[in-house]
Amino acid sequence: MERQERGIALLLVLFTMLLLSVIGLGMMYSTNMESAINSNYRDKQTALYAALAGLQESRDRIQPATANIVAPTGLPAFVSSGSANVIYIVADSTVNPTDPNNTFFDTEFCQEKVLGMTGTAGVPCTSAP
Repeated sequence: MERQERGIALLLVLFTMLLLSVIGLGMMYSTNMESAINSNYRDKQTALYAALAGLQESRDRIQPATANIVAPTGLPAFVSSGSANVIYIVADSTVNPTDPNNTFFDTEFCQEKVLGMTGTAGVPCTSAP
C-alpha cells in the first residue's frame, strides 16, 4: 500500500504551488490595473482643473472691472444669426509654451509626451525641446 502512495505528496505540493502562483499572478494583475486606473484618474483630474482654470480666466477677462482688456468693437465676420455663437478669447501676444522666455511658458508641457518630448515625472520643464 505504501508503494502506491509514494508520489502523492509531491503531486499535492506541486498543485499547491501552482495554485499559489496563480493567486499571486492574479494579485499582480490587479495591482497593475489599479495603477492604470489611478493614472487615468489623475490625468482626468488634471484636464478638468486645466479646463476650469481656462473658464476662470475667461470669466476674469470679461468682467467690466478688469482694466487690462479692450472691449470688442463688433462680432466676428462669420456670425450666423440663427444659432448660438462662439467668441474666442485670445492673447494679444505670441503664445509659445516651449520658450522659457515667453510669458506663457508651460513648466509641465514636456510631461505631455507631445512633439517627441519626454519629461521626468515630478520635475518641471526648464528648457525648450
